[in-house]
Amino acid sequence: MSKRQLLLVDGDARTLLLADLGELGAGVEWHGGSHSLPVRSLLGARLAVGGRTAGYVLLGSVARDAYRPEDEDTLALAALLLAPRAAALRAPGETTPESASPSEPEEPPIRRAAAVLADTAHLEDGLRGFARELGRLLPHDRISIHLRRGEGEVISLDPNAPRPFADLPGIPVGAFEGAELLRDEREWLALTTHQGDEVLVPLRVAGRTVGTFAVGNPDFPSSRQAAAIARQFADVLAPHLELLRRGGAASGSGWRTSVVGPRPVA
Repeated sequence: MSKRQLLLVDGDARTLLLADLGELGAGVEWHGGSHSLPVRSLLGARLAVGGRTAGYVLLGSVARDAYRPEDEDTLALAALLLAPRAAALRAPGETTPESASPSEPEEPPIRRAAAVLADTAHLEDGLRGFARELGRLLPHDRISIHLRRGEGEVISLDPNAPRPFADLPGIPVGAFEGAELLRDEREWLALTTHQGDEVLVPLRVAGRTVGTFAVGNPDFPSSRQAAAIARQFADVLAPHLELLRRGGAASGSGWRTSVVGPRPVA
């Protein structure tokens, strides 16, 4: 097993790209029914949620040097989307503990939030469900999202005025209140606005900050705790927004990406 394979399985590497397994003296075969095929190129990604590994996704080809670095980036993004669903799967024969209350949810809110985003065709509806699940752990009355457009500016995404991506007004990064997050200088920010408290956390995909996610409440008991919860949910939301960001940049299509979440009832 190569050093990169060990890093994927036992270390902290997110992806694995091997151009020619033959050069490593490794024999790998894909088995399907009565047939098996030798694998020359291998591309893999870790399925991780909250720092814990839920599994791996592997792609193989009979051709040498079949995958490129951009394929590695694409699989890393796909793994971020798949990971929460993989973590929610139960092992065969696994049952809910008898001691659990019948009214207790089977899945934690963050997994339900991931499922809502994955299963909803329209992003606006997905974000409403996402905000509802966030509210179970972090009561709030608003969320907002800013995404990078190029390296020099960000855009604010408003659900009440969906417009083509290219037509959204840009904010220079230097004038943006979350600029320190975009530059990876801070892990989170706490602000006080006319609406009350607000915490901002980065939206990160494959180690790159692509925007910010803000959650507001008239009075957070602890901004640090609020930011910690918001960060977990931002990690689930970020891959979905990055796919839209890339698609919007390419097509100029309009889409809704900011919702007001109702304060959940205790």
